[in-house]
Amino acid sequence: MRATKFGGAWRFQSKSADDERWNYHNFPALTDLLKLKEIIEHKCQRRRASADDLVSVEKLIHDGAGDE
Repeated sequence: MRATKFGGAWRFQSKSADDERWNYHNFPALTDLLKLKEIIEHKCQRRRASADDLVSVEKLIHDGAGDE
């Protein structure tokens, strides 16, 4: 799984080792969002991510984007 942020919007992709292409996800699993939040928190501490990034991930979690 990987997440990128461009233009203020998060984009989520995943692929297995045997897949050739990345699969895009509009609504990633809640566990994936929680892991992303953890990673962003650590990056914020090292000033490699902004507080806005953390807020946007928390909003995704709060809005229930990971319900699917």
